[in-house]
Amino acid sequence: MGCYWDQTGTYQSVVEELDSLADDPMRTHRSFNKLRRANCVYYDLYNNGLCNRFSEVRTVLGVTPLHFGVTYLRLLVHPREFGEFYQAVERSMDQIILAAADQAQLLIDELSAHKNMERVLRWKKR
Repeated sequence: MGCYWDQTGTYQSVVEELDSLADDPMRTHRSFNKLRRANCVYYDLYNNGLCNRFSEVRTVLGVTPLHFGVTYLRLLVHPREFGEFYQAVERSMDQIILAAADQAQLLIDELSAHKNMERVLRWKKR
């Protein structure tokens, strides 16, 4: 499973396209706002160990850290122990990105899980 922090996420090309659309003031749909909030939480996870936005993980990403035994102090000291938590966050980000891409009617370029990481193109319904 890829990681958006390393720019190897499943829908990385879609994220880059959405980033260019995010500055458009006409893009104020719920899914874009949720993506903006999710990006802030995601950044805080990888940059600060959720010190600033720990309480928002559940409300924004829909992932409850305590189910994985995660507290922000333990996350700072032992970040490698919580692989399942990071995978749940990545899956949640995938869903949020797909919702925003659907709202923007973008072409979804999915990086498949095959060994050769071939690209699969599929059109979303407009």
